[in-house]
Amino acid sequence: MMVGTVLDASLAQVGRTLREHAADADAFEIRLDALDADVDLAHLRALTEKPLVATFRRKADGGQTKVDEAVRLARVAQAHEAGFDLVDLEEDAAADVPPAHVVRSHHDFSGTPSTDDLVRRGRALGAQGAHAKIACKCAGLDDAIKILSAQRHLVHAGITSSLMGMGPAFPRPLAHLVGAAFVYGGARSNAPGQPSLRESVATLRHWGMPRPGADLYLVLGHPIHHSLSPRLHNAAFAAAGVDAAYGALDMAKGDGLRVLLQAAPALALRGLSVTAPLKGAAYDAATQHTPEARRARAANCLRVRDGLVEAHNTDGIGATKVLARLVPNRRARVLLLGTGGAARGLLAGVDGADLVVAGRTPADLRAIENEFSVGAVALDQAAQYLDRYDVLVNATTVHEPLPINGFRGALFDLQYGAEPTAWERHAQDARLPFAGGRELLLEQAVPAFEYWTGRPGPRDAMARALEVAA
Repeated sequence: MMVGTVLDASLAQVGRTLREHAADADAFEIRLDALDADVDLAHLRALTEKPLVATFRRKADGGQTKVDEAVRLARVAQAHEAGFDLVDLEEDAAADVPPAHVVRSHHDFSGTPSTDDLVRRGRALGAQGAHAKIACKCAGLDDAIKILSAQRHLVHAGITSSLMGMGPAFPRPLAHLVGAAFVYGGARSNAPGQPSLRESVATLRHWGMPRPGADLYLVLGHPIHHSLSPRLHNAAFAAAGVDAAYGALDMAKGDGLRVLLQAAPALALRGLSVTAPLKGAAYDAATQHTPEARRARAANCLRVRDGLVEAHNTDGIGATKVLARLVPNRRARVLLLGTGGAARGLLAGVDGADLVVAGRTPADLRAIENEFSVGAVALDQAAQYLDRYDVLVNATTVHEPLPINGFRGALFDLQYGAEPTAWERHAQDARLPFAGGRELLLEQAVPAFEYWTGRPGPRDAMARALEVAA
């Protein structure tokens, strides 16, 4: 449930916020410590039919005003009497409210305790009220993983709970995927360490509004916010009846991947998609490798099961299908631009094409030439002989890795985004055959789904998800 925190002072301001965020919030938290003391709580309750949580945070716990404790607790009890669905009380506070209507909360502004400590505190809070809530300062990925792991554990234990990290390092949409009962976000303004509600909801909508799942899958890379993999795979899980949810986690370094994989059992993490710049690190982090991954020495997906991490690479499988559509009925002559993990995945798995690789770094080109027995050429030299090729493939992170004016073949750009790429615009202007990153995303995702689940990939459902995203 997505909860909008309301920090307005007057009844009129609260009403405006409730209306403005009605499409985003499933419920609202009314911060009584920000609200004028004379506001009629029954009148406020009547402003919306959505559930309301009354919170009067103490100054020491991040509240906005300091009042006598008896006055504070009396105001919380008044909110319950006015029809608020839940009231938020710290673990050491007592008010005249039935336990079934209480959120028992704990805030730690010093840092994130261990996963075991979070679980113990969550269990203790859950024994006191209908709902356990823990918010702690989150300094980075390690802290975020501890919080998410504890949340998953409490869900499995049957404890209704919400664990949150304070600060931008905590990915709140992932808390929803692992079963947090409430995911808080600021409505018109944010509490300290809290993101906006609309940011979290927009992310979940971009992912296809997945429900929490028994199993978790993620796509990793940097940047990752644009990735359509969550939307595509969540549609696949829904179509195939798989109890799983798929999200995205921004990660730029391989060290974070190892930390995540160590926590995989606690998170019920079953699989990962991997994009730039982590494909090499994903290969290295695996304990087993498929033939496709071994040939590429790079992985675009990992499978986690029985304590083992297996690396696979479906980029070449997908690219073969895309190239067959661009150049049907004959063997294509392909110039592949790039020497990184994406290029390696294609080199390891593409069938039915003659490939030459172009890049900027001589050492990388020599390594590619030796490992894959393909031709290799410097990028500036390749630009002089484009007429030799049927297809140019951009497997770099550069939008225009070389001039292509005058080229009359097909263009295949592994990049994609909200707007057409430079190559896509060129293909439209010059009326050239074109395939983009979305096409490859679909064709590599179907075998990845099958690799993870052992079930046929619901290709039509996945394709429709991409069409909606476009």
